[in-house]
Amino acid sequence: MDPVTAAQIRRFVVTPLAPAGATDEQLDRALDAVLVVAPLDSWRFDGHWYVSELASVADLQRIVDEVVGGKDR
Repeated sequence: MDPVTAAQIRRFVVTPLAPAGATDEQLDRALDAVLVVAPLDSWRFDGHWYVSELASVADLQRIVDEVVGGKDR
């Protein structure tokens, strides 16, 4: 299987977790923050979702909310 790319993490992980209307700049910053906690080489596609053993979905949501400002979602 091909390695997971940053573009895939942004599109399939960060964007769905961000509030509607998040800008490209906000999404890019959120991606950067996610990759600090869960580096790209820790990601895999499990057939349904992109996952990293280093961050749960709740962790990812918290990171995206902190960066994008969607804490009131």
